[in-house]
Amino acid sequence: MSTITFPGIITNEQFENATELWKQAVNSSSASALQESFTAGGQLLASVKLPAAQLISLVSTVGLYRIKVKFGLLTDDTTGQLHFAVILYAANTRDERISSYYTNATYWGAATPPAPPTAEVPSSLAQVWLNNWQEVTQLSADMFMTPLGALEGYTFEAEDFIRPLAHLQPGVESSLLVRFGLHQYYQPTPDGTDVAVRTFGLVLQLSSATQPTEPMFDISMPCPYTC
Repeated sequence: MSTITFPGIITNEQFENATELWKQAVNSSSASALQESFTAGGQLLASVKLPAAQLISLVSTVGLYRIKVKFGLLTDDTTGQLHFAVILYAANTRDERISSYYTNATYWGAATPPAPPTAEVPSSLAQVWLNNWQEVTQLSADMFMTPLGALEGYTFEAEDFIRPLAHLQPGVESSLLVRFGLHQYYQPTPDGTDVAVRTFGLVLQLSSATQPTEPMFDISMPCPYTC
């Protein structure tokens, strides 16, 4: 499969393949593919990063209403390993895709330090989610499941991606960190029994070399049901 040369943009074919591989990994009887896709250097990936210029391009899409974040597995051209990636696109009020598919050009990175103390989501709460993820050593498929099936991603209101841009500083290189968290809560089963649930989630944060403590945002809805 060919890779287009424009950094951070993938084709529809690549998107379909990546998201299908993700669904296969989550629905597999073995969690080995999941574990391998999130692991590098002996530890789990804690975030992915998108350059601010890429974010600006995405939110500049005319007709933008919501931003869809889909999960996929993309192949590392050097090692051939499948790596977890987030793939973003803009949707209009009719829920139609109106932008290209964006993913971070160098989508695979090292673990991210713990979150700073300021946040739109209360910092102590966001830190709990981030810490929950950092404590995980072995992934399981149930972390990526919803009552309607495999977790395919999250849907954000456009404002959730636009608000971090208010903290951009002219001339300062900045990136959007899509940080990984783990929500822990209780949920009823079809027979009415309450069970403990752990679900993978995302926390958005603008980061720059001069001011790495920008507010964090996690105001998203799971797909399914918002696919």
